Amino acid sequence: MDYEKSVEALNTLIEINLARAKAYKTAYSKTEDSELQALFTRLHDNSEKCTARLSSELKQLGGTPTEATNVSGRFHSAWMDIRAALIGRNQNAILQQCEYGEDIVVAAYKNVLQEQAQHLGRSQFMVVKNQSDLIRASHEEIKTLRNMMAYETY
Repeated sequence: MDYEKSVEALNTLIEINLARAKAYKTAYSKTEDSELQALFTRLHDNSEKCTARLSSELKQLGGTPTEATNVSGRFHSAWMDIRAALIGRNQNAILQQCEYGEDIVVAAYKNVLQEQAQHLGRSQFMVVKNQSDLIRASHEEIKTLRNMMAYETY
């Protein structure tokens, strides 16, 4: 286990979860659809729980969890597109952008599991793996809901 690389990997996931939570909080406030509000609330809460668990693991290592949300431009762009879709109140467009944002989150977890797993301790690896499974399930839920809404518009 490489301490510095473990801290970096965990902070990367903390940062992306902070940004994800912020995006879903904004999305919640911009829609009046109760079904989407419930989904956005749950995804926001999941991100906060992931952040807390990752922060706990990081503190056990002696590291300091980041409080920044300076994620990649691609991720920021995806969430800005969600905001634009919310303005138009197009549920299918909102869900398409949410799915794209989730693609980026899934990729971040996959990267840590594939490229940085050897730097994590067993406990950190299991936390990241379990969260990755949760994130992928959320992604599939959004995709399914988007597909259902697209079908209903025809």
